Amino acid sequence: LANITVGFAVDRFGSCQLLASGFFTMAMLFFTWPLSVTAPQIYLEAFLFGYFQGPSSSLPIIILADAFACSSPEHILVLNGMINMCKFPGYLLGSAIASNIAQKFGGYGNASALSGIIELLGASMLLMIPTPEEQQRKLVEKKNRPDK
Repeated sequence: LANITVGFAVDRFGSCQLLASGFFTMAMLFFTWPLSVTAPQIYLEAFLFGYFQGPSSSLPIIILADAFACSSPEHILVLNGMINMCKFPGYLLGSAIASNIAQKFGGYGNASALSGIIELLGASMLLMIPTPEEQQRKLVEKKNRPDK
């Protein structure tokens, strides 16, 4: 469902903005997850998390294609692989870190809050990346600027 609706949203808002808004939403879900105690609340959390988590695997390749399609299209898949390699430490160590935090503080609420904070920082950094059009414009300006 999420990957179907993403295409329409990317056309309207842009891929970086959509990915960042998904990360912000997931971060908010990290903060509200410990407060979900009834079955409907947990179902809603699970649905929303799955809905916003799905595009996080498909949008980076779209962002890379937008950014590098003209300059170096042969490197897009390599860059996507590098992005995915940067994810593996979190997948590998995340459970161990969360369980240590839970043992030390008596529950997963603090681990969830830490995950939310890290997600918010990542989304904020994603919003600081200039669009491919801005990057191209800056490169052209830099190239046309006379050296001093």
